[in-house]
Amino acid sequence: MRLRPGLFCMKGKSMDQSAKTLDQAIRMAMDAEQKAASFYESAAAATKDPRGKDMLSQLSAFEKKHVEILSRMLKPEFAESAIAPFPSFSLNPVQLGVPSAPLAGDALKTDLDALTIAIESEKRARKTYLNLADSSESPRLKNIFLKIADEEDLHRKILEDQFMGLTNKGYWTWGE
Repeated sequence: MRLRPGLFCMKGKSMDQSAKTLDQAIRMAMDAEQKAASFYESAAAATKDPRGKDMLSQLSAFEKKHVEILSRMLKPEFAESAIAPFPSFSLNPVQLGVPSAPLAGDALKTDLDALTIAIESEKRARKTYLNLADSSESPRLKNIFLKIADEEDLHRKILEDQFMGLTNKGYWTWGE
């Protein structure tokens, strides 16, 4: 399956340099989602705050679900299946029963740095999925890509809220 020229590119490369087929584009998106999941796992392990750990761990699991969905799209039976393989997922703040503790110094800087990287990554991911949706001739694929793009935008908004909480209050506000 070929993409329409000029509508899908990664990191400033032309479509011919980055992905010539939809399969290649999906594989590139899977790789990016796996890297995002790994990043969130590392960030969850690095933060000292249980609320931050919870949110980042959930984001990692969410990105892994995107990998699963994308991998199903590469299978031959996907084209023949009448059922869209896109279950609904949601992030659920957990009430941890502990008050948020302010972070300071290196701990605060590390968490803010992780959130900054994550926000930019979610913006790029959303743009990639919007490009894939625009490039897809299949309404079914277009809808899946648009749904993933919406989820990436939701992730960005959640991350930005946490960034603002850390910046203004000095602690994670997830679950409050």
